[in-house]
Amino acid sequence: MKLNLTALAILLAASVVISCGDHHADSASHDGDNHEMQSPEEHSSEELSSAEHSPSVLVPDALARMELNEGQKWPMDDHTRASFAAMADSFLSTDYPSLEGEGLKQAGSELEVQLHDLIEGCTMAGPPHDQLHVFLSGYMPAVAALSHTGTVEDAERVQDYLQSYGDYFE
Repeated sequence: MKLNLTALAILLAASVVISCGDHHADSASHDGDNHEMQSPEEHSSEELSSAEHSPSVLVPDALARMELNEGQKWPMDDHTRASFAAMADSFLSTDYPSLEGEGLKQAGSELEVQLHDLIEGCTMAGPPHDQLHVFLSGYMPAVAALSHTGTVEDAERVQDYLQSYGDYFE
């Protein structure tokens, strides 16, 4: 089961880097930004290490790396804002502690579908995009863990992320 969770986290990370990397590269060539994206291998290794060795610290580690934009929240595009609003609406309105394991796994699977839609529509670039990647480096493994384990602990991790999103992004 740990191998499946790890493989899913790697696939999700690669999807984000590849999907967002294409948009970011286009933007960089147009605005002179020389920012380089992490390769999928580097990104996946970081997430693999976090997910394998200390899953209980995924939330604090990723959220601890978050930064504000000179004291202000990072601007998000309409697609990203709507995607996170939909994830928060569906998950935070659920009484997840009362759900059985399979119900929590289903909630995690629904979030994975919404994450896929977020990634597919990614058009962001620059520092706001980079901060979104920091956030996603913890959120994606938390969602993957929930969809595979269905534990209340994993549901609480996801809840922490969804509740913290508004602290950093507008």
